[in-house]
Amino acid sequence: MLRVEDLSVPHPRLKNKNLVEKISFSVRRGEVLGIAGLVGSGRSEVVNAIYGRIPRCGRVFVEGLGPEESRKGSGTAVAAALKAE
Repeated sequence: MLRVEDLSVPHPRLKNKNLVEKISFSVRRGEVLGIAGLVGSGRSEVVNAIYGRIPRCGRVFVEGLGPEESRKGSGTAVAAALKAE
């Protein structure tokens, strides 16, 4: 299971501005989540923040484990397929 709570992605150059503002969702084992939106709506930023590639605020849990614990070989996979427009 993937659980995202109050995920925000701060703007890299503008203080007090977020690219993504407090989103929460969960995906259970066997489910698929699609994120749709216009160009510049923050889809890629959500995925990159979940993977820890860019700074974020909020919490991400994989199989109930936080970021540090889930990286220690839990055997759980979270994958993303990004499609350019």
